Amino acid sequence: MAAYDEAVADPATLERVQQDMSDGLALGVQGTPTFFLNGEMISPASPDEFRALIDAALEG
Repeated sequence: MAAYDEAVADPATLERVQQDMSDGLALGVQGTPTFFLNGEMISPASPDEFRALIDAALEG
């Protein structure tokens, strides 16, 4: 826990988290989980649909 507390308190950690959040917002991410496939945001309704999208991308 001490290492975790130290990492969380480090200003560099906050900077990285803020940068990641900014990057996500710029890409339209509004929550988690958010998935991207070949640079496009996808919203599969089920695990089967998720697999189908990945399989189609691998084939194409």
